[in-house]
Amino acid sequence: MSGSLKSLALSIPPISPDQTCAAVYDHFTANEDFITVPVVENDRPIGLINRHEFIHALAQQYGRALYDRQPIRTLMDSAPLVVDVDTPLETLNRLIVDSNPNALLQGFFITRDDRYLGIGTALSLLQHINQHMHIRARELEEARRSAEQASISKSRFLAAMSHELRTPLNAVMGFSELIEQETYGPLGDPQYVEYASLIRSSGEHLLTIIDDVLDMSRIEAGKLELAEEIFSPIEMAIRCVKTLSTQASDKSVTLSIDHPADLPDLYADPGKMRQVIFNLLSNAVKFTPAGGTIELRMRDTDEEFILAVIDNGIGIDAKDLSRVLEPFVQADNGLQRQYNGTGLGLPLTKSLVELHAGTLEIKSIQGLGTTVIARLPADCIVQDSRTLMQVG
Repeated sequence: MSGSLKSLALSIPPISPDQTCAAVYDHFTANEDFITVPVVENDRPIGLINRHEFIHALAQQYGRALYDRQPIRTLMDSAPLVVDVDTPLETLNRLIVDSNPNALLQGFFITRDDRYLGIGTALSLLQHINQHMHIRARELEEARRSAEQASISKSRFLAAMSHELRTPLNAVMGFSELIEQETYGPLGDPQYVEYASLIRSSGEHLLTIIDDVLDMSRIEAGKLELAEEIFSPIEMAIRCVKTLSTQASDKSVTLSIDHPADLPDLYADPGKMRQVIFNLLSNAVKFTPAGGTIELRMRDTDEEFILAVIDNGIGIDAKDLSRVLEPFVQADNGLQRQYNGTGLGLPLTKSLVELHAGTLEIKSIQGLGTTVIARLPADCIVQDSRTLMQVG
C-alpha cells in the first residue's frame, strides 16, 4: 500500500508550548474526543500531549499545585514520531513497529515540508489501511474479471485460428502425400518425392505445434478434460519408441524401454499419456548428442506408477530447472539457439500429468544428462490386470 497519508491526518487544532497546563486541562475538558493534542511552534511540531498521561500527572498528589501554572512544554512528549505526508504506508508501519510502538498510543505528527498538517492515531491508521484494502480488493476483482475476459477472448481466437490453420494444413499434407506416393504417375525426378515428403513432415510438425498451443490454452482456462480408459503403458511406450526410432537413429542415439514383465495396465487418458511419453522421449532425443542413450523406465508400487525418461544428453543448468517448466521458455534462450522448439513440451507434459493428479520432477546435471520422472497416483493403476496376466 502506498500513497499520501493525508487521509490519515486528523486536523486537531494545535496549542502553543507556552500555554499553561491549566489551560490545556480546560482544553481537554471542552474536547472530550481529543486523545492527543499537538504542541506546535511557528507551524513546526515540537511535542505531543497525551490525554491520559497528562490527566494522570495532574491527578497525582500535589500535581495540580505543581503544574497548573507551568507551561505545557514541561509535560509534553518532546520526541514524538514525525512523518512526512508522502511517506509510504509500508515505511510508516516499519517505523512504528521497529522503533516507535508507543506512537499507536500517543499518536504521531504528519507534516508537509516540516510543517504541521495533522495527527495520526491508531484509529485513523486502521481506517486508512481498511480503505486501501477495499481499494485493493476492487482492483483485484477488476483484474480478475479482465483476466477472465482476456482468457475467453484468447480461447475464441485460438479456436478460430485453429480452424483457419488446420484446413489449409490438412490440404497441404494431403496433397503432398499424394505427390510423395506418386499416386497419379511418376514425377520424373526422385528429388521431387523427397521435397513432397519434407512438405508433409513440416506440415505435420506445424500441426503438432498448433495442437500444443491449443492444449496449453485449454489447460490454462481449465477446459481440458480427460477421456479415461484402461490401456497398456507397455504397448503405448513401444509405439512411441517406434515413432521416434528413425529420428534417434539419424542422430546415432539408442532408445530403450525397461519395465517389469507384469507391469499393470493404467486407467487414464491414453491420448494425453501418449503425449506425455512422446514429449519426454522426443525432448530427450533432441538434447542427446550422437552416441548417447535414452531409457524409458516404468515401475509401479502400491502408492504410485512411475514413468522416467533418463538420458545422458547435454543436461540443464541448475538455475534453469524451474524456468524450463514455464510455457514458451527454453533453457538456452539466446537469440542464436542451437535447438529449435516452442518451449511448450515440458510445461504441457507437466500440466497433463497434473491433470491426472500426478507430479512431474526434473533432475539434471549440465553436461551429464537429465532424468524426468512422472508419477501417477495409485488410482490410475488397474490392480486386476496383473492378476489376470499371472492367471493367463
